[in-house]
Amino acid sequence: MINKLLFIVLLSVLTVSIKAQTNYNTLNYLYDISGKKCIAGQQNRSYWDAMKTVSGQNAGLWGEDFSFYNWGGTGSMHEWRTLITNEAKARWKEGAVVAFTFHGCPPTMGEPCDWSNVTGRLSDSEWNDLITDGSQINKNWKARLDVIASYLQDLENSGVEVLFRPFHEMNHPYVFWWANRPGPNGSSRLYQITRDYLVNTKGLSNLIFVWNVQDFGTLSSDLNNYDPGSANWDVLSLDMYNSDGQNYSTAKYQAILNKAGNKPIGIGECEVLPTKEILQAQPRWAYFMGWAELTQQKNTNAQLSDVYNATNVLTLNEMPGWNPVPNSLSKGKLVTVSSTEAGSNVASNAVDGSYSTRWSSLYTDAQWLTVDLGANYNVNRVKITWEAAYGRDYTIQYSTDGTTWSTIKAITGNNTLVNDHTGLTGAARYVRMNGTARGTVYGYSIYELEVYGTTANVNQPPTVAITAPSNNATFTAPATLSISSNASDSDGSIAKVDFYNGTTLLGSDNTAPYTFSWANVAAGTYSLTVRATDDRGAVATSAAVNVTVTAIVTVPANLATGKQVTVSSTEAGLNMASNSVDGQYGTRWSSAYTNAEWLTVDLGSNFNVNRVKITWEAAYGRDYRIIGSADGMTWVTLKTITGNTTLSNDFTGLTGMYRFISINGSARGTVYGYSIYELEVYGSPITSVNQAPSVFLTSPVNSTVNAPASIIISANASDSDGSIAKVDFYNGSALLYSDATSPYSYTWTNLVAGTYTITAKATDNSGAVTTSSAVSVNVANVVTNACTSLVQYVESGNYTAGSKVKNNNRQYECKPYPYSGWCNGAAWAYGPGSGAYWSDAWLDKGTCASRSSDDRSAIESSELLILSPNPTSDYIMFNTNKSTKVRVLDAQGFEVIAYRAMEPNASLSLKDIPSGLYYIQIDTGSEFLTRVIVKL
Repeated sequence: MINKLLFIVLLSVLTVSIKAQTNYNTLNYLYDISGKKCIAGQQNRSYWDAMKTVSGQNAGLWGEDFSFYNWGGTGSMHEWRTLITNEAKARWKEGAVVAFTFHGCPPTMGEPCDWSNVTGRLSDSEWNDLITDGSQINKNWKARLDVIASYLQDLENSGVEVLFRPFHEMNHPYVFWWANRPGPNGSSRLYQITRDYLVNTKGLSNLIFVWNVQDFGTLSSDLNNYDPGSANWDVLSLDMYNSDGQNYSTAKYQAILNKAGNKPIGIGECEVLPTKEILQAQPRWAYFMGWAELTQQKNTNAQLSDVYNATNVLTLNEMPGWNPVPNSLSKGKLVTVSSTEAGSNVASNAVDGSYSTRWSSLYTDAQWLTVDLGANYNVNRVKITWEAAYGRDYTIQYSTDGTTWSTIKAITGNNTLVNDHTGLTGAARYVRMNGTARGTVYGYSIYELEVYGTTANVNQPPTVAITAPSNNATFTAPATLSISSNASDSDGSIAKVDFYNGTTLLGSDNTAPYTFSWANVAAGTYSLTVRATDDRGAVATSAAVNVTVTAIVTVPANLATGKQVTVSSTEAGLNMASNSVDGQYGTRWSSAYTNAEWLTVDLGSNFNVNRVKITWEAAYGRDYRIIGSADGMTWVTLKTITGNTTLSNDFTGLTGMYRFISINGSARGTVYGYSIYELEVYGSPITSVNQAPSVFLTSPVNSTVNAPASIIISANASDSDGSIAKVDFYNGSALLYSDATSPYSYTWTNLVAGTYTITAKATDNSGAVTTSSAVSVNVANVVTNACTSLVQYVESGNYTAGSKVKNNNRQYECKPYPYSGWCNGAAWAYGPGSGAYWSDAWLDKGTCASRSSDDRSAIESSELLILSPNPTSDYIMFNTNKSTKVRVLDAQGFEVIAYRAMEPNASLSLKDIPSGLYYIQIDTGSEFLTRVIVKL
C-alpha cells in the first residue's frame, strides 16, 4: 500500500513538473504532451505534401532552413527566405509547429556560398575574433544575424512562434564551421552571443531556442562540453543518425533526459523514423523531424504510414492550432463542470476563444462540461479540441432547459485530439460533453469546445453539391462538360440552380434533375461551382470541382531509353549504369566519389540531337560538359555547364549529328559522386551521317626555342564526304587565327618566354569539327652566364648540405648529410670536379656557359627536374628528390585531380581524365611550380 501511494505521489509530481507555463503557446504545448504524445515533423518544404501522399496525414511540425544558398529555383537569398517565411506563416495558420534552422555561411565571407564553405573550419585566430565583441568578424556575424532577424521579425509580426535552432550538431567532429569547439570559449560561446543579440539587441520575442547535438559516442561528455547554459535554451534536441551504431538506444535517451531535466526534448533530425514502439518505450520525446529526402529514402511507405497513424504520434489534423477560434456560439458563454484539477486550468478556458488555454478535470472517468448558449439554437456542429489528455468514450448531449437531456452523438474508441462533429441536428440552449472513459491516466482536458448553429425558426439555406464531373477530372479539347448537381432545402423548395466557371455564369436550371451542358471547352483549368437558391432567397454554393482540359500533345521519343551505357565508375550497390536510361525516375546510376567521372550512352546510330535532359538525384553535377560524337572517338562539346545547383537540367536548342552522348563531369555539387535518375536524349533520324574531317599539324613539332620567337603553324586538313570550311589555330583554348583556304598556315611572331600548346581545329561544310593532336612549344629566355650569382669554391669553405659553388666553369651543389662533411675536405681529394674523390661530396649541376632560362630554372628548381613522358596516355613520372604535393587542373582552371602527397620519383595516374591540355601544380614546400602536360 505504501509503495502504491508513493508511486501516485511521484506520478503527480512528475505530471506537474512537465506542465510548466511559459510565454509561448507552442512551448507550453510541448510541456503538455511530454510523456504522452510525440509530434511528427518533416524538414524541407519540398517533402511536406509527399508525406501526406504516403501516410494520409501531414506532419504536425514543419521545418525549413534560412540556409547558405537560394534554393527552390529562387533568384536570390532574399527571394528564398521570403518564400519560406511566407510558407511558415501558412503552415502556422493551419496549426503546425514551425521550426527553423540556419546552415549559415561563415562570417569570413559573404553569401550565398558553397556547402564546402559551410562544412569548412575557421582558424583559431578567426574564431577568437568571432567571439570577441567589436572585432571585424564579430561584426560580420552580427550583420548576418541582422538579415535573418528581419524574417524572424516578420514572423513575429504575424504571431508565429519559432522553434529556432541557430547551430545544429555543435559537437560534430569534422564538419560545420561552428562545431567541434568544446569549452566555454568554443561553440557554446557563439550560441550565447547569437541568442543575446537576437533577443536583447534585436528585441525578438517569438523564438524558442533549441540546443542541438548529434548522437556520437562522446554524447555524455558533449552534453557538458557544448552546453551554452540552461538559461540560453528552452528545448534540447538530439540528431539521430546512428552515429554511434546504437540507433534509438535507451542510453542516449537517458543521457538527454538527464541533461534536459523537466524541459522538453526532441529528435532534431533523423533518417530512420522512430517506431511507435520506440516512442512508447521513450515517451518524453516531444517531437521528431524527418530530414528532407532521407525520410522516404530510409523508410518504406508502410513504415511511414505506420508511424504517422500511430496513436502516440500527433499529425496536423490533431494539432490544437495557434490562431483565435472563430466566433462560435459558445465563445465567452457560461460554463459549468463536474470538477477542476488544481491550478490555472479553469472551466472558462474551454470557451475563451484560444487554443492555448484549457480546462482539465480530476483524474476519474465520469466527468462533464456544460456550456449555456444563452438562447435556443439549431445546433449543427460541435467541435472539441483536446489537450493530450483526451476523452476516449463520451457523448454530446443537448438540452433546451438544462434539465432534460438528449444524446445527439455517442463516441467510443476515440484516439484523436481534434473531434469535429458536423451534420448534427436539434435545438439546444445547453450543450454538454459527458465523459465516460478517459484516453489516458489523467483527466479530461479541453483546449476549446466550439458550438455552431443558427437561430431557431430562421430560414435554413439549401444544400447543393456537384455530382458530375468528379474533382480533378481531365478532358481533351475541344470538350463538352456535362455538369450535374443535387440540391435540396430542409424547410422549403429550390427556386433555381446556377452553374458557374469561377465567377462567370454558364447557365441556370430551375427543375430537377439540375444539369447544364458546356460545349466546345478549350484547353485550360476550370473551377466549377453551382449555387442553389431556395424559395425564400437563401443561397448556398457548392464546393468547387476543378477540371482540366488538355490539348492533344505528341510526346517525342526518348532516344536514350534502353540503350547501351558505359560509365567511368559505379558506386557499390544497385545503382548501376543502365538505371540512367531505363525510363524510370525512381532508379539511378551513381559514380565513385571523385570529380572526374563520366557517363556515355550509345544511341545505336546517328541522330540530329536537339535536346538533352538530365534528372539528378541529390548528388548533382556542379560543373560538367555535354559532349557528342558520331564515331565514339572524336568529340564535340554541345554544352558547358558551370555552377549548376538544380536537380533537373533540360537543355534545348542543341544542334549536331551524334551517335554517342556523354556527360563529362569535372566538379561535383556535393561530397558524394554523380547520381543520375535519368538521362534523356531527343532528336530526329538522319538519312546519312556526316563524316568528321581529318586534320594534323605539320609544323611546328614539340620543341624548345629562344625568345623572342616566331613560329610557323601549318596544318593539313581534308574531308571524305565534303569540303573544309575553315581551319582554326589555337594556343590552349585561345583562338590565334582562322584560315579558310589551303594551304592552312599562320605565322605567330614575338612570342615571349613560356610554354605554348598548339592545336588545329578543322570544320567541314556540314559543321563537323575535328581537333588535331597538340604540339607543345617551349619559349625560353637566354641566360649568358648561369654562374654569375655563385661563389668560387675554396678549400674548407664552411659548406653545408645544399651549398652551391662554381669551379672550373661548372656549378656544383654540396650533397646532403652524411656526405656534406666532405665538402670542407682537402681540395686534392674533394675539390668539386678536380679532387680525386669529389663526386662523393658534390653534385655536378652543369656548365656555366650560356643556356636558356628554362634550363636555368630546371637547375635551380632541383626538387623537380623532369615530368615524363609528356605527352602521355596514362601516367606522368615526377623526377624529384623530395616529397611534394600535386594537383591537376583542366584548361579552364577547374580541378580534376585534388591535391595528393607524392613520394620522391613517384608516378601519377591520369587514366581517369579525358584527353586534353592540363596544368600540374607542384608544391615542394619551398616553392610552387606549374607545368603543362598533354593527355592523349
